[in-house]
Amino acid sequence: MSELLVKIKDALVELEEDAAVLHVKEALEAGVPAQDIIVEGLQGGMKVIGDRFASRKYFLPELIMSAEIMKNLAEIVKPYVKGEGEEAKKAVVVIGSAKEDIHDIGKNIVALTLEANGFEVYDVGVDVPSSAFIAKAQEVNADIIAISALLSTVVGKVAEAISDFKTAGLTAKVIVGGAAFTQAAADAVGADAYALDAWAAQVAINELLA
Repeated sequence: MSELLVKIKDALVELEEDAAVLHVKEALEAGVPAQDIIVEGLQGGMKVIGDRFASRKYFLPELIMSAEIMKNLAEIVKPYVKGEGEEAKKAVVVIGSAKEDIHDIGKNIVALTLEANGFEVYDVGVDVPSSAFIAKAQEVNADIIAISALLSTVVGKVAEAISDFKTAGLTAKVIVGGAAFTQAAADAVGADAYALDAWAAQVAINELLA
């Protein structure tokens, strides 16, 4: 990992927004690919923050602050994402957080990573009912539907959504991810693939399209 990416990650972990913004801009000016900034800087930082939260070194205020900083950094990177993945295999992806789940940090990182790799991504937001996934997938002729879930309590909602997709006659493959899921849980709800993080999501989607 380059020194600039380490600086971005460390500034995000320490909740130093001004420093993080500065280092992101420096990395972009230096020609560091947006995908690397997203995956190694932002996603890497959020993973450390998640670990600190789990070990009670960070609490809810730090988690909320980190989410706001991450969103601001993502907005800086986003204009540089388009066009980086021109050589990637094109596909249409509809992505959203599961019904009754309002968390979007992981979803946003996955969406940015996919865009950086040439995918056409439609983000339908958080707390998304199956009907909204279906409507958007039909509208844009989606190849992939990606569902994110942080809360284990919404896994059943994802299973219902996948059942609704089949009833609606959708042919799009379904990939799931987020803290609520393991490979076993993904298999249990009938998903076509599971991804632990943004990089794994990209790999899994390419495999589904092969």
